[in-house]
Amino acid sequence: MPKLNLFLSSKNADIKPSLEDLRKEIGLIRKEQTKALMLLLCNLLAHPNQSIRASRKTSSMINKRANPQGVGSRSIVSSMDALNTHGYIILEMGAYLDNKQTTISATTKLIDWFKANHWHEDDIDIFDGQYVKLRLNEDKRSFVDFEDTEYSLWLSKELEQYSSLLNKSDIRLMDKHGNIEKEYKNHCISRTFIKHKSHPTNGEFLFGGRMAPPWVNLSKEQRKRILINGEATIEIDRPASHVNAMYEVITGQPYSDGYPYDLSINGSLVPRYAFSR
Repeated sequence: MPKLNLFLSSKNADIKPSLEDLRKEIGLIRKEQTKALMLLLCNLLAHPNQSIRASRKTSSMINKRANPQGVGSRSIVSSMDALNTHGYIILEMGAYLDNKQTTISATTKLIDWFKANHWHEDDIDIFDGQYVKLRLNEDKRSFVDFEDTEYSLWLSKELEQYSSLLNKSDIRLMDKHGNIEKEYKNHCISRTFIKHKSHPTNGEFLFGGRMAPPWVNLSKEQRKRILINGEATIEIDRPASHVNAMYEVITGQPYSDGYPYDLSINGSLVPRYAFSR
């Protein structure tokens, strides 16, 4: 289930009049609410047949990196409520005790509105992609601002290029009958690092980081049905992938002499845990 993406917007001037008409119809007044409405519509257009996790917390979104458009949380909530009241979305309220999150999903009325006003997924732009994220390792997991390092700048540039490559590719998930089940567009692949209390000064990006594409939750059988530019994909499970990747970067080819962790130096087997040091 996707989470509300704060990086989506549209620069297409042709859809602005219909956005303004909808704003008036559902009774939104402030400019900030119009920005929030655009954000919600872009997310619903990108996921027409899915529920989207959308928090209703009204705490201030002060993290510029995580919210580059400066969309206020109260404006998001009021826009969601207005869309729900007028039948454009289904709003299912979450419950903390039941461990259930609030979700929104497009109704047939909204999908018909998109078609009537010529809104297409190609109209959606990634406003300002956050390719490197830093999250606090606390009970309230939240993203925080950080000072860029040489590594974070390099990694952000690489991830931007990777996302651009994906966005130029035709990526589709097919069902068992060969029909299109989902198309993957508007990628902003990010890598999230965890900030621990024990980190050394300026050491936020020294320890790993996770990166997940939008198809990460698909089953093994579903992933076999992904087509990229019309061609079937092959999932390669490379043993000892980290060591193998480093070996290929240095030598230009994968390690082919057995299992990479079975390494002997001067006749002595190097313990596997030594590779993590």
